[in-house]
Amino acid sequence: MFGGFAPPQLSPEELRQAEAEANFTIQTAVATAVALYLCKKTPKPLRQPLSGCSD
Repeated sequence: MFGGFAPPQLSPEELRQAEAEANFTIQTAVATAVALYLCKKTPKPLRQPLSGCSD
């Protein structure tokens, strides 16, 4: 319907590499979200010496 162009098929190794990269990206995003959540839940006197947690 939209023409005869089909994207090239990925090899099994390329699929595994893309899956590993996607998993790493998701794990990094979740870890960052948890760290930011915990950063805001830390009592204020403990947060002041830390440079990574800003108000």
